[in-house]
Amino acid sequence: MGVSLTKNPLLDQKISLRKEIVQKEVIRHKISSTAARVVFVLDHSGSMRTMYRDGTVQDVLERIFPVAMLFDDNAEMEFYWFDSVFRELDPVNYDTVDGYVQRVILSKNEHFGGTSYAPVMQEILTRYGKSHPAPIPTFIIFITDGNNSDKVAAKAVLTEASHYNLFWKFVGIGDERFEFLQRLDDLRGRFIDNANFVSISDLSCIEDQTLYSMLLEEYADWLELCRKNNIPVDAAVTSPVEAIKSAALSKITGCVFQEEDTPDMLRIHIYYPDNRKFGIVKINKVNNSMQLRKLAGGSPQNYDLTSADDLILL
Repeated sequence: MGVSLTKNPLLDQKISLRKEIVQKEVIRHKISSTAARVVFVLDHSGSMRTMYRDGTVQDVLERIFPVAMLFDDNAEMEFYWFDSVFRELDPVNYDTVDGYVQRVILSKNEHFGGTSYAPVMQEILTRYGKSHPAPIPTFIIFITDGNNSDKVAAKAVLTEASHYNLFWKFVGIGDERFEFLQRLDDLRGRFIDNANFVSISDLSCIEDQTLYSMLLEEYADWLELCRKNNIPVDAAVTSPVEAIKSAALSKITGCVFQEEDTPDMLRIHIYYPDNRKFGIVKINKVNNSMQLRKLAGGSPQNYDLTSADDLILL
């Protein structure tokens, strides 16, 4: 049966509306491919302590998550915090986003340290660029409120990462001038331009549309640079199940799926966020044919689908 996505209807509504805004910004920025792994990297230095404790970081997490819902290949967001060292935390998804900061971070009562960019950047390069590469991009949202103590090392990592399908969106928050992040944005010696920097003095005062527009700035240009330089960013969706789910999410923001698997047939039940049932897609395992039994909008109707894209048109 359909279930509430986060067990918090107000948060569900916010995420759904924000995902629609992200979709509109994707179109406006002419981004040709939205399949990506999304990684969220957040400063955990001492100067960030108040923002963790007063709810600002939780709010930021809830506002960034809809980007992952639209882009990420498994609809979740990998999360790292960093100070003098770094930690990989539990992924952020619909099951974990509500109350994440208090439950996963603050409850551990870990020390807030200094500010070193390079260790976490190297981890992301190693993991997503070298150890577990994928033919889709990795979109990294890197948020900090201060300059770092390891500038030479950070430049070296970003330069090496320019050979891989990793896009770095550096976001400076607060009143710092962020001279180093501006230098990273224009860093010479890279294979391609693989980073963009934006500065936001107060995240709580910026509208969602403006925030998402800033986050997506230069991403389309980077995708084109990757294509011109044979860096893979356009993996085709080969699984019929993944294709159906991707198409359904494009049509119904925040929809929920339930799979029913038998030896000959796979049924994907599709629910609206409010638990109403949109329909059932039947995938014949013998010949891979697909049929939609649409239940929403009047009397049930059956449609033969030649591809998952047909679902968007119905």
